[in-house]
Amino acid sequence: MLDLIKSIQNRPTDPIVHWELGEVYEENGNLISAIAQYRTSITLGNGTPYSFLTLASVYFCIGQIKHGIEICRQLVDGGLTKK
Repeated sequence: MLDLIKSIQNRPTDPIVHWELGEVYEENGNLISAIAQYRTSITLGNGTPYSFLTLASVYFCIGQIKHGIEICRQLVDGGLTKK
């Protein structure tokens, strides 16, 4: 994880690094930080369907069903709005 944090410091606009850090946070149970990293990744340009579904999945896991559904809707509509 420290390598990813260093990578973000060196490449703060790299969406892949943010997404990878989100995965590490999620694997370690830090779901709030995972959400932040996934949202940053999507905002920076890694708006692949998998990115949206991963973010929605975390929202579902923490019981924020409405947010998860909204992310799925945004995937269908083609974009992420700030919340």
